Formats: sequence, structure tokens, C-alpha cells
Amino acid sequence: MTLPTFTDTDDQTLSIISNTLAIDGGNSVSLAPYLDNTDAQNILLSNDSLIISGGNKIDFSSFKDNTDSQNLSISGNTLSIANGNSVTLPTFTDTDDQTLSLANDSIAIDGGNKIDLSSFKDNTDSQTLSISGSTISILGGNSITLPANTVNTDNQNLGLNGDTLSIQNGNNVLLSDQDSTNEIQTLALSGTTLSISNGNNVDLSTLLVGLQNQINNLTARLDSVTNRLDSVSNKLDTVATTLDSCCGTSVSLVEIDWMNDDKPHLHQNAPNPFDEFTSIGYYIPLRVERAEISIYTLSGVLVRTFPITHKGNGTLSLPMSLFARGTYIYNLVVDGRQIDSKKMIMTD
Repeated sequence: MTLPTFTDTDDQTLSIISNTLAIDGGNSVSLAPYLDNTDAQNILLSNDSLIISGGNKIDFSSFKDNTDSQNLSISGNTLSIANGNSVTLPTFTDTDDQTLSLANDSIAIDGGNKIDLSSFKDNTDSQTLSISGSTISILGGNSITLPANTVNTDNQNLGLNGDTLSIQNGNNVLLSDQDSTNEIQTLALSGTTLSISNGNNVDLSTLLVGLQNQINNLTARLDSVTNRLDSVSNKLDTVATTLDSCCGTSVSLVEIDWMNDDKPHLHQNAPNPFDEFTSIGYYIPLRVERAEISIYTLSGVLVRTFPITHKGNGTLSLPMSLFARGTYIYNLVVDGRQIDSKKMIMTD
């Protein structure tokens, strides 16, 4: 049987156009049924299961053992991990708890080595400076010649000639006032105009008129008060003369003053009650000859009397050291006449 000639039948070429696969000298196959995009799938993790879309799922619960949630513990030199092994650490106990010591030129560390510091012990900072003329030298080092104008530069004299201030071997400064705008200025008042040299003027008429009106009003009121006082004084003299001539009784001007507004007055002490100190206010007319404040217990025993020499309004300060705890009565006596009494209380 003679076979057909199959020369190089394996030497064929595959080609694909769109979804069709063809072989050279042979047939074609449509691949459309196999184009299902099987790689375009989604992976989803639900609880302990991993799922692939269009496929199966895998249970990972057996791998969920929380191996990272473990505790380390140390006992002596043994380091252990929970549910694991143990490791014995080398002996490095308190390696930082060491002492440095210096002996001669060597520095040593406890339990370690030492270092020789002799090469650093050169005392380079222990040097002496000296100066000869304008040359300054350092012991064991070099010398520097200073410029001539730096020698004794602070030893200079100041001189003043007129308005010129000069410094020896230096410059001059003119001190005269050449600035018309500086603070050396003169104020002048002409009528109601206030002016400053090399400056402006201010009209004070409005202010001065107001002040002058006030001064005039005060002057008029003062004149009126003076006239009224003169009139009252004349009336008092007339009353005193009349009483003396008709009744043969001399009435002092002090008693007549009390018939008017100028009367002695005793105030309530403050604070009241008190435990440290208290103050008693009073008013004594100018014509009073003698006044005093006396303090009594409730049973009438005199504790102390304070003469009042100040006329007009005044204050008597009383410290707690003068009293025992209790209630007291104080009164004001003017020219032998009791004017008023008040009650005060001293606490602890």
C-alpha cells in the first residue's frame, strides 16, 4: 500500500482572528464559547470564609488562632512567650549601675576597663599673659604687638571751651543749641492768647471766661456769706448786751452758738461691736474751751477719760487692749456740760 505524500505535516501555523482559531492548510475553530472571562471574578471574606464569585469558598477558621496576641514574661534570666518557648538571657544584670573612679591619670569604670588620661593632662589653660610696652605675650605661646593708637586709649582728658566739648587726641562736639524745633522753647501769655516760641498760638478766651465767671460767682457768694456772718455776729453781740443789761446774766457766745447750727456732736463708734479697735467721731466748735470723752461701764464705773484738744471734726481711736469684753457707755462733755451719750460693745 502506497501512502500519500505527507511532507512536513507538522510544519503548520496557527492564527487567531477575532474569536476564530485557524491552522495553516487546515480548518478553523470558533473560540467564542470559551470566552467567559473567568479571571474577572470577585473575592469576598465573610466571617471566617473566603469566597470567589462563580466558584467555591474556603473556611479559614482553623488558621484564626490569634498567634500575635501573646504575653511575654521574664523570670530571672528566662524570657517566655505565652503558648510558646522560653529563652535564657545572658547575664546582663544592671550593666548601667557602674561607678567611675579617677586614680592619678587613669579613669576606670567598675567591672570594665580604664583609660590613661596622661596625654590630655597638658594644662594648656594654665598660662600667663604679660605685656611689655605695646607687646602682649602668652606663656609658652606667641607675642602680639599692639597698634600704637590702642595704648592707654581710655586715659584721655575732656575739655570744654565755650560751647565746644573736646576729648584729648580726639574730635570736638559743638554743644550750642542750633535746633529751633527742640525742647528749649518759651511760653508767653498775651491777653487770652498762649504762645510757644517757634510754635503756634492757642486762644484761651473760652476757658478763661468760664473760669473768670466761676471766680466771680464764688467771690460774690463769699462776700454774701461774710456779710451774713457779720450780721449774725452783730445780732449775737446785741443779744448778749440785752440779756446782760436786763437780767444781769452773762451769756457766753459759745452757748449762743449752740442755739444756732454750730453745735458739738458725738457720733456712734464704728465698727460696733468691735474686737480689735474702734473709732469715735465727734465735732467740737471753735469757741469751745474744754471738751472730753469719758467711757463708763454699765454699772457707772469710769474706765477712762480722753481730753479733746482738736476743734472741728475729729476721731478718737480706741484699741481693744483698753477694754475687757462687755458693753460700755461713752459720753461727750463740753465746757462741763454733757452733750450726748452712746453705747458700744466689745466682743472677743
